[in-house]
Amino acid sequence: MLSTPFPFQKRSRYFGFKLPKKTRAAPQVEDNNITFFVDEQRKVNLYLRALMANDFVTRPTSSAGSGARIGGRPYIEESMLYFPDACAEHNGITGADFYRAAAIHCAAHMAYMQKPLEAKYRSPFEIALISMIEDARVEALAIRRYPGLKTLWKKFHTATPEQSETAGDYLNRLARALIDETYEDPDSWIILGRRLFAEAQDRIDSNKISQEIGLALAQAFIPKHIKFRPRHAVQTAYYRDDNYSFWDFREVKSRWRLVFSYDTPDQVVKADNDMSGEVVQQVLDFSIAATNWHARKPPPTPSCIRNGTTRQSRNDRPG
Repeated sequence: MLSTPFPFQKRSRYFGFKLPKKTRAAPQVEDNNITFFVDEQRKVNLYLRALMANDFVTRPTSSAGSGARIGGRPYIEESMLYFPDACAEHNGITGADFYRAAAIHCAAHMAYMQKPLEAKYRSPFEIALISMIEDARVEALAIRRYPGLKTLWKKFHTATPEQSETAGDYLNRLARALIDETYEDPDSWIILGRRLFAEAQDRIDSNKISQEIGLALAQAFIPKHIKFRPRHAVQTAYYRDDNYSFWDFREVKSRWRLVFSYDTPDQVVKADNDMSGEVVQQVLDFSIAATNWHARKPPPTPSCIRNGTTRQSRNDRPG
């Protein structure tokens, strides 16, 4: 016996990615500039399935509970993709764009990553530099298949040649140089990085080139006499994950793990489940201001709420 047909109105809501208000956990945040991951989750899943011809498990970071990682970056854990619970619009880039860019970037890691590299004998700067080259490598492979992805990712890269105070500034400039061929940077170290990456295109299927290029550039960076300070280095391309999945940390003391990728620790704020919309906005405003970490005040990165969200994950809802 055939089951009762699914009502047309419900089908329209489902495939239109709309939920009735009664299914949403209160309180609501009435701000069009904030995008919640649970509102984009189904779109992200379909987007990944269409591009990568595979199903991925995506979750908000709040669902990880006490196991959630420090920092507001997307991350990969046991073949699951985790994303910040909410993200604010920044420089014309919407939260929806952020989730799409982050999702396909993480999926590219899973599709093109091979055996993790050992972190035991690597310095924090080498870890950050090799990780950045690996980001460029997997994105280049994805762009070969879908050239339009370059447009999506490129707009997150905003570093300029004038930013030269910290090692993080140079990492951001190199990251932009490797994805944006129209970006002009006269620095010899950036030019070297571009050349090494271009020369390795015939071996781009192997993650070994990330280590080779990263170590070569780390040596070439020494004459600049700029010390890498992970806690003060802000990655402006905030859609990229923390790259933990790329490394084998089994031989590394846990107390050192936090310094192995440059991050934006001040952009993430722990939010309680009963926070009102007004309080959430205050938290977002505060965390954006907190990212202005040195005198020249670079453009703030969007704020993302990690632990605890004002909306409930669809995966956690009954029925």
